[in-house]
Amino acid sequence: MRSTAVSSNTAELQRKVCMRDPGQIRAVSQAAAVDFARRFSSALALILVTACGFGTASTDGGVTVIGGGTLPEGTLPEGAMACTATSPPAEYASPDQVLAGRKYIGADGKEVEGTLTPSMLIDSQMLRDPGSSSLTQKQETELSSLPTGYRIVPDPNGDLDGIASADRLARPSVTCGITLATVNARIEDCALKNPTASQWDGSTAGFGQTKWNLVTRTASGKEVWRDEGTGLLWSDRQSSTHWCAASGVIVSGVCGGTSTVSHCAEIPSDTTNVNVDEKGQMSATASGTSPAVVWRLPTRGDFLIAETHGVREVLPGFSADDAAVALWSATAVRNDGGISAWTFSSTGAFSAKQKDLAGASAQCVGWEKK
Repeated sequence: MRSTAVSSNTAELQRKVCMRDPGQIRAVSQAAAVDFARRFSSALALILVTACGFGTASTDGGVTVIGGGTLPEGTLPEGAMACTATSPPAEYASPDQVLAGRKYIGADGKEVEGTLTPSMLIDSQMLRDPGSSSLTQKQETELSSLPTGYRIVPDPNGDLDGIASADRLARPSVTCGITLATVNARIEDCALKNPTASQWDGSTAGFGQTKWNLVTRTASGKEVWRDEGTGLLWSDRQSSTHWCAASGVIVSGVCGGTSTVSHCAEIPSDTTNVNVDEKGQMSATASGTSPAVVWRLPTRGDFLIAETHGVREVLPGFSADDAAVALWSATAVRNDGGISAWTFSSTGAFSAKQKDLAGASAQCVGWEKK
């Protein structure tokens, strides 16, 4: 199978172009598309496939599978994406399937400018009944009448925030996703062993907007989940600590001394918080039984996005019984000179907490290194 990839350093990265190799490979080289896909990972298959007109696709580890063809990881240079097919496509992309301002080659061989914007991919936050069809933000702004299950006036008894136990995902009970070398393999294993408690779909099941997949449940009951709306992994909650230990900051004086501990990010001075159960035994170093995962403390923005995705309905430790739980964010509070950092509560609220005080926990986010 021959590759027609373009170097990531060329001027062609300024445009989206389907490089034609009939019956085999088309390469999509576009730095902006790569960046967009990383920010909105649920759109990755859409960007990869529809720009080349292949229809449906799925991503499994480092291999993108489209219409029966496969392209092993590493075939294209870093910064390029690929589409493969066993036969030439029957149709091409439409403008609303390609990023706005970017161009692709249409069926007639001419350049066409895309019209796809983030509002066409991000879900509406309008109040709706659980199980009603999910709208995008763009679709909301184009409504002439409200769809079934949607409302503009809150239901005072029904429009809750999803913290009640009845709204939450049932906890998985079977150990899964252990000793497997990729995140996707772990997700598949958990789906087999916990078929009713390994996936949560906010578009149909609750008040969030995206899908979540269980990555690992350890023998001690710790869970790691992947938010399919961002592609980020979320660890289980770790023990209470101060902000420096939660984040990995080792600067002297920030937390009343020099911390050598890091609950999330891996730092040379701390080897005790690397392969821990709360992270599903996944660290930055890959092995035959674990993927390489880079962990960090979530920012305030990470929590804000996760809240719209239904994080408190999915992750353990966010039930109504845990209302006092506070989680450190990596974001400092500006108006007190950085003495405090924002914490996120299981009630959904943010509050400022002095960095050198314990009483908040670390719950890490991460991604699988490719």
